[in-house]
Amino acid sequence: SAKYILEKVGDAAVIAVMDVPSSGSVCELRKQGFYDYLAEVKYDTSNIFEVTLESFARDDGVAVMADLLEAHPQIDAVYSMDDETSLGCIQAIKEAGRTDIKAITGGGGCQEYFKLIASDEGKAIGAASALYSPAMIQDAIKVAIQVMNGEEAPAVTVIPTTIVSAENVADHLDPNNNVY
Repeated sequence: SAKYILEKVGDAAVIAVMDVPSSGSVCELRKQGFYDYLAEVKYDTSNIFEVTLESFARDDGVAVMADLLEAHPQIDAVYSMDDETSLGCIQAIKEAGRTDIKAITGGGGCQEYFKLIASDEGKAIGAASALYSPAMIQDAIKVAIQVMNGEEAPAVTVIPTTIVSAENVADHLDPNNNVY
């Protein structure tokens, strides 16, 4: 997500980080990956600020984003870690009539968010989602079997995410999914 945002907004961008500490390691690890990438490319983080949300819920995204838009006359990008939160953020941005935000990320694979990414509105705001691989379940089962058999198992397995943006969202839309 950090790479995607920087490609959209470049150097010295004002970036809001939507932090959800109550989600535990999910948010902590996603945020760490975001900042690790910024450190790797030696990005100046002085214009990045964090805000805390109670949950990944859409309503929290709306409320916190509305407050941010009032407090900050310029925001170039929003690092949101969940598709539901991002839907709320975009609703607040739209209601405020703001056009300064050029990138917003999400995560999770919500079909409603994917449809927004594919829309003109989603393209205008640079919406994207970090999609985790469903193969992680298969990997978890393999590790569990290794442990059960007394074999050595990796302590950490990192499975890269796929960034779903306007360029590839058609590959991820599921017309049969009307649940999430």
